[in-house]
Amino acid sequence: MNLTRRKKRHYLLPLGLWLTCFFFIIPSLAIAEEGFEEKIIFSGSQATSFENAILIESLQEPTTIFGNFSSQGQSDFYLIKAQKGEQLLLEMSIPQISRLDSFRPAFFVVGPELPNNHDFPFVLPLPSEYKTYQVLPAEREKARIDSFSGNSYWITQAFQYPIPDDAEYYIIVYDEKKQEGKYQLRIGTSQEKPFYRILTNPIDFLALRAWYNPIQVLIPTGLFAMAMMVFLVNILKRKK
Repeated sequence: MNLTRRKKRHYLLPLGLWLTCFFFIIPSLAIAEEGFEEKIIFSGSQATSFENAILIESLQEPTTIFGNFSSQGQSDFYLIKAQKGEQLLLEMSIPQISRLDSFRPAFFVVGPELPNNHDFPFVLPLPSEYKTYQVLPAEREKARIDSFSGNSYWITQAFQYPIPDDAEYYIIVYDEKKQEGKYQLRIGTSQEKPFYRILTNPIDFLALRAWYNPIQVLIPTGLFAMAMMVFLVNILKRKK
């Protein structure tokens, strides 16, 4: 009889901990971070033409784009609706992965009242007052570790511009060498997510790890599945 009670307590204890985390700790963390909002976009092959530019509706909401040049010569297009007095802040980062050591894309900012500083390699149906500004990779790069996903990046270039009037601006990411690769483009004043936000955003965490390096997700998932199988087999054996 005592053994049966001990076994029940053995299973009820972890169950109670999980329920406590789910109903009390995780919601409290979510409430604490209620004021934090950041939009995450995985552009993939959705924004590879001017007509299919991904819309960024506001600079008030920080946006982080995770791009992937899956084919040679690919370019990605983004359309930003900006208002007078706002700051257009852009920061490009490349994952610290050996196969991306030579991948250093540039980007164009296209909009009114910008200084032209480079020949524009695209033919686009833009208003005549629109000008282009090219932002090239810097000679000195800065290392950065994302506090949420734990992934490491090289910050390759940044751009800041005060918006003089309400207007639409295009951001065009391209690579002169026409290489394949991945990049992160942060728009606006992005805030670092604390590591414990994994509890409130597990899907985002797994998506970021998978985008950075699929093996980071496949191996832990496989190990977890194996552990669950062993756990279930042990339970079935005890019932017999």
